[in-house]
Amino acid sequence: WKLSQISNEVEEGQEEAPTLQVVAKIEMPLLDSIKGVEVDISDRKISVLKPGVYELDLPLPYAVDADSVQAKWLKKHRILQVTMTRAVDL
Repeated sequence: WKLSQISNEVEEGQEEAPTLQVVAKIEMPLLDSIKGVEVDISDRKISVLKPGVYELDLPLPYAVDADSVQAKWLKKHRILQVTMTRAVDL
C-alpha cells in the first residue's frame, strides 16, 4: 500500500462571496490513531509524516491559506481529512 492513494476535491463554500475549499483525504490504514503524525501545510504543499510508517509530500493544485487549515481524523475509515481554503489573489 502506498500513501499516494489520495483524492483531492474542490468545493464551493456557501458564503456571500464563494470560498473555494481544497480537501485532501489521505488513507492511512496502518494507523489506529493520529498520535505521532506530523502535518505541515505550506503555500502549495502538504507534508505528512509518521516516522517509520508514512511519509508524504503532496503538491497542492492551488495556493492555500495556511491559517485556514482544519484536520480531522476519520477513525472508522482511517483517513486523515485536511480541509484548506484556497488563497485569494488580490
